[in-house]
Amino acid sequence: MSKSTVVFPSFEKRATAIRGALEALDQAGSVAADVIKASMQGYVDEVFLATGKRDQATCTMLGKMIRESEVMEQMVMDMVIEKNTVSHYAQGAQRALHWNIEWSSALFQDAERKLPWSKKPATEKAEGTKGSATDVRKAGKVQTTTDAELIETLRKAVQQARLLNRHMTVGLLIDAAQEIDASFKE
Repeated sequence: MSKSTVVFPSFEKRATAIRGALEALDQAGSVAADVIKASMQGYVDEVFLATGKRDQATCTMLGKMIRESEVMEQMVMDMVIEKNTVSHYAQGAQRALHWNIEWSSALFQDAERKLPWSKKPATEKAEGTKGSATDVRKAGKVQTTTDAELIETLRKAVQQARLLNRHMTVGLLIDAAQEIDASFKE
């Protein structure tokens, strides 16, 4: 009986295609981030030009207009964007208007640029408070876990990556989650 040698086809061509897709995704993410930034800053500027004001009432109405936009609400329903992300964009726009600074996707987290009339100053969050951009609790040592817990952690990591406009990271995290659970949905 003779042994036959099996020659596996090279994966390089397929890997190159995957690389191209990921680079295109990263490029598209960068373009999307630029469009979001320009659109948000443009609206902040438009509101100021229309009102000439940077007061609480104007900032509150600006935030409301963004949060209650029919297009934004539809994007949330279509799962194109998270409701929290819309809220973060609105908070950043309010801060950009009030402080007369450039809008950025992370501006809602800037403790130094909180609105003077804010009910909950970002710097006064208790240590270990969940769900805060200023959460100071450190990740603990993992001693035991399950696939379900890992999936939940990946789901949170996807949300964090989206907030940071890390589109390639989002794709990689989703791929990792789907490797563990093929039915993974954000």
